[in-house]
Amino acid sequence: PGDPLFVSRYGARAGKPVNVKTLYRRVVEVVERSGIESRARTHTGRATYITRLLTQGEPLEFVSQSARHRSMSATLVYDKRRRSID
Repeated sequence: PGDPLFVSRYGARAGKPVNVKTLYRRVVEVVERSGIESRARTHTGRATYITRLLTQGEPLEFVSQSARHRSMSATLVYDKRRRSID
C-alpha cells in the first residue's frame, strides 16, 4: 500500500505512522492557531486532494485506489462533473 504520509519523529513511535487521533488533534490545533474561521479538519485535506486529482483529469480508477476507496462510486461523490462511472 505504500509508505505512510505522516511519520512520528520523536519518542518510542519515531519512524512509525502517526496515530490518527494525534493527527486530528494537530490539524485542529493548527487551524485554530492560524485564525482561519473554518471547520477545516483532516477530512478537508483528503477531500481537497481527491477533488483536485479529479479536476486535473486523473482517471477515476487511479484516484479511487489512491484514496483507498472500496468502490469507484465512493470516489465519484467528489467529482462534480461526472454523474456515473461510465
